[in-house]
Amino acid sequence: MTKITNFCIQTVCKFAAMLYNLVMESVYEATRDNLTVPAIMETSGCEPHYHTHVELICVTGGEIEVNINGDCRVLGRGNVGVAGSLDVHSYKVITPDATSLVLIAPTKYLGGFETLTGKKLIKNHFFRSCAYEEIKTLLEVGKKYVKCNDLVVSGIINSVLGIAAQNLAFWDENAPKVDTFVMRDALTYISENHTEDITLAFLAKRFGYSPNYFSKLFNTYFQRGLKEYVNAVRADHAVELIMSGTDVNEAAYSAGFDCMRTFYRSFKERFNTTPQEYVKAKKREISEKSES
Repeated sequence: MTKITNFCIQTVCKFAAMLYNLVMESVYEATRDNLTVPAIMETSGCEPHYHTHVELICVTGGEIEVNINGDCRVLGRGNVGVAGSLDVHSYKVITPDATSLVLIAPTKYLGGFETLTGKKLIKNHFFRSCAYEEIKTLLEVGKKYVKCNDLVVSGIINSVLGIAAQNLAFWDENAPKVDTFVMRDALTYISENHTEDITLAFLAKRFGYSPNYFSKLFNTYFQRGLKEYVNAVRADHAVELIMSGTDVNEAAYSAGFDCMRTFYRSFKERFNTTPQEYVKAKKREISEKSES
């Protein structure tokens, strides 16, 4: 009986841990600087965000729309994009066969990169060259060691970013920063206050712009309107609440939605499914992982 009880407890704990990880994966891109170790992964898309880390995406198949500081491009196989510290960036999968390798390098691993570049801001975030194959190979090797050998991963980060630096263009001291910093601060405000009523007129006034100019700037940087983005952040918050056991209606209103119709529409746009089907799929995924 004791063995059975212990097994049940271990299974429940394992299930809870996996549930927590899935929830964190679903909201990570809306948070900042919660990563202290490197990560090498594939992306299924993410909302605009920023952090102090350097993030590199290597597209290995299909097409992915990459937006860095308002420079939006559709990247195919052989293309690389690099978001520097505090650069606002987002990914959107364009074709179903899209594959990628994304490196997130925390600040403590950036000493070599910063020495090589003189801590200058990146001017042109994209490149396509023969260096792609070298970067792809290094990331594939790094993916095997990212959780178990920090020395290897540290060497790979320096190698990848060193190769990238040779293919990137950098600003001098007169780099234009104002709009990027404003958009970054706008994301921070939305992240911290999305449960409140956020309007275009309010944000424009807060950051010293006319509503028309702020709207144009926001659309350029994030390839979507303010209302759509705010509702996407609210949908991420609602998912976190729903996956932790909160009722769907309560989760929607707690996340900042003022009516269920808007919530369901925004949820569908964000996750391409209903809340109920989303929860079923995640629980099924957790169950499959726990059995493997």
